[in-house]
Amino acid sequence: MNLIKMTSNFAPPFAMQFQATMAQPDPANPPSLRALSFREMINGTVADVVDANHDMLISKEEYGAQIVAAGGTQAQSDALYQTLDLNRDGQVSSFELRDSLKDPTAGTSHAALVQGLLDQIHAGLSTARPAGTVLDAQGQVADVAAVMRYVYAHSSGNVDIA
Repeated sequence: MNLIKMTSNFAPPFAMQFQATMAQPDPANPPSLRALSFREMINGTVADVVDANHDMLISKEEYGAQIVAAGGTQAQSDALYQTLDLNRDGQVSSFELRDSLKDPTAGTSHAALVQGLLDQIHAGLSTARPAGTVLDAQGQVADVAAVMRYVYAHSSGNVDIA
C-alpha cells in the first residue's frame, strides 16, 4: 500500500470526498477516496479561472478571451458561447460551462486515475493552480491532467491506493 500525505489548508468540497486515514490503518475499515465527476471538479477550478472577475458568471468577453488565446477566432467563440447559454440570458453560469465540458475520466477506472495522477505528482509535474488559458479553441479543457493534479494535490487528508 502506498500512502501519500497531502498537506494543505485548501480543501475544495467539490473535489473529493474521503474518509481520513488513521495513524494505524484498520484493515476492516480501510480509507476510501471517491473521485467525483470531472464536471464537479472543474466547476470550482476551470470555471474560476475563466471567470476573471469572479462573479460566478462567464461573460461573453471572458469566454472569448479563452477561446481566442487558445487559437480560436472571435466568430468561433461567439458561436460556442451561444450554444452554452442554455437559458439565453446573455451570460453563461458556471453550471452551464460545467455541463458543456466533456468528462475525460469516463471509461477510466478510479484506481487507474488516482494511480496515474499520483505518478505524475511524484514525477514532479506541476500541482499549481491552473491559470491563464485553460480552455482550448473548441471550448474544452486544454490540460485535463494539470487541473486534476491540482485538485488532488491540494485536498487535505491522505490518499490511499492499493
